[in-house]
Amino acid sequence: MTPEEQQQTKEKRHLTLDKLKDPGFMKRSYEATEYSSYLCTDYSPELFIEMVKKGFTIMTIDFEKKGKFLLPLLLKETALLEHHELHISKNVQKLMAQKRYKLVVNKYYDPIVSGIEKAYKEECFLNCQYTFMLYMLRKMTNDGFKFISTALVDTQTRKVVAGEIGYLINGYYTGISKFSQKDKEHKNLGTLQRVLLTQYLSKKMKIHLSDLGPAAGYEYKLALGAKEYTREEFLKRVGLYQG
Repeated sequence: MTPEEQQQTKEKRHLTLDKLKDPGFMKRSYEATEYSSYLCTDYSPELFIEMVKKGFTIMTIDFEKKGKFLLPLLLKETALLEHHELHISKNVQKLMAQKRYKLVVNKYYDPIVSGIEKAYKEECFLNCQYTFMLYMLRKMTNDGFKFISTALVDTQTRKVVAGEIGYLINGYYTGISKFSQKDKEHKNLGTLQRVLLTQYLSKKMKIHLSDLGPAAGYEYKLALGAKEYTREEFLKRVGLYQG
């Protein structure tokens, strides 16, 4: 590939606000099989909201040794959980019966992010620009966007043992990232956090659908009652594109 062709490819993959507002571009993106990922250098909260409104999952990537770019993705398959189909395993039911762990909403933000960074280490996509963007997003309610952080707190030790950051948009919930303690003592707490979050969304916020992200390789999502949707099925289910 010539340098000119490389530049054209980069420009084609670069996602901007103008492209997001272009119906022709979005139609091609929704229907494309060649490009399901894009690049973005703009970490502004406003652009993030526009991207997730269009169904993009936003991560980061080290691109050509030029630093971390935002990586907006249109997934090929997505795990969607209809909240009324939530399955609670016996192990999680036992944890709930203990009443030792409590879900706390929109508090403990720093321990949650710290837990995510420690859990994923060098694979964590929450670079400093992304975390600052999240800090700004926490203060915003824009076109139906609402940032949510949830912490699972051990009431005996008062420590955060699992947590998740995510958002509401288009009438459903999407998780950005999460963590849970993995030692034997804290087994199944990540699933417990997700179950309690689902119940909170349903009962307190009247939200009945969650986007759990990629389905392949994440059997626990299907065990919770989620189902795998193709990109086309996902876009139709959330009302973004009918084809």
